[in-house]
Amino acid sequence: MIIGGGAEGLDVLEKAHALGLNVVCINKKKHFREAFLPYVEHVVLTDYEHVENLVAIARGLHQLFPLDGVISLTEASLLPTAYVCEALGLRGNTVESVRRLKDKVSMRRRLDEVGLSPVVARVGERLEDIHAFVAEHGLPFVMKPTDASGSLGIFKIFEPSQIAPAWEAFQQLKLPRFLLEEFLDGPEISVETLSFHGRHVMVTATDKLITEDTCVEIGHAVPAPLDAGTREEVYALVHAFLDAMGLKEGPAHTELKLTKKGPRIVEGHNRNPGGRVTELVTLACGVDIKSTALAWACGMGEPLVEVPTPKGGAAIRHVQPIPGTVREISGLEALKQEEGCVDVRVLVKVGGRVNPMRSGEDRIGHVIARGATVQEAILRGEQLASRVRILTDPDRAAVAA
Repeated sequence: MIIGGGAEGLDVLEKAHALGLNVVCINKKKHFREAFLPYVEHVVLTDYEHVENLVAIARGLHQLFPLDGVISLTEASLLPTAYVCEALGLRGNTVESVRRLKDKVSMRRRLDEVGLSPVVARVGERLEDIHAFVAEHGLPFVMKPTDASGSLGIFKIFEPSQIAPAWEAFQQLKLPRFLLEEFLDGPEISVETLSFHGRHVMVTATDKLITEDTCVEIGHAVPAPLDAGTREEVYALVHAFLDAMGLKEGPAHTELKLTKKGPRIVEGHNRNPGGRVTELVTLACGVDIKSTALAWACGMGEPLVEVPTPKGGAAIRHVQPIPGTVREISGLEALKQEEGCVDVRVLVKVGGRVNPMRSGEDRIGHVIARGATVQEAILRGEQLASRVRILTDPDRAAVAA
């Protein structure tokens, strides 16, 4: 059973089909696509976040045709999937461990309990809570939702004058509370892992390129160019982090900052990484995270035993046209013939909109490149992305900027 799935759902369904799996797809009506149909045996369209109903549906399906495994494809379906796995006694992570990962407040409290990755953090609900945090800990700091993904609603505050605008913008999200954290200065990376009965395999580390103001990820590269000592320290921290969270099975995506005091955990998710990172991992390391996770959830195949040796480098760079209405798109076909180019894709059409880069949902195109080294892949990706031509009639705000 696969729960959820939107933009990358088709890719996972194709992989499940290639493994010979008969798929039951549970999805929200607005996310299900006609293209999914050739790869599924049964479809249930429902609000899977209504956990009581979801578990009842899963129990009924399990009686009709026993399920071998249940996995999640979206952030929103992680917790519902854990409830189903517990209810049916199938391989998966506990509700407690998944809830701890999703709730950044609970995650920080657990890390404090075990003395791991110390970061000053407080939960808040009012503007006064922000001022109290600043009075106690000073500037800079980060304000973000307690449960969100895709860089949504993250604000970096360096000056007192930035507090009021950040508070007003956060109010638009209509979330009841937020998390305030000390600003972690340094490069950001992520570590992609697969866990097998509590044994964690560090598949690779991913380098990130992030916008300064809105913290949106606009580029990734695999493997992250870390020296041996830093990589060992990072992997040891991630291993301890997953143990502390209680994670036992499947993929995880853990984000870290490399600070002067050492690596620090930013957050973690018990799912595949987004942003086409799994494709970079396959290109650079030869590991198909999605297929491995599918097979393991259903009791198929053998677990990974050791960290794979990279066989090159791979990088993605997202294009960033000026916000506005698209007037012209060109240059894509020529780029596809260039050495090292794996994929060029633009998700917007002439007449469509390019929005300011406020979250991962605003990314409208990318280039994926490979090279003999990760540095070569990054350089190729940047050069190719710079040649994607998307002309817009800019918004007034963009022109003024």
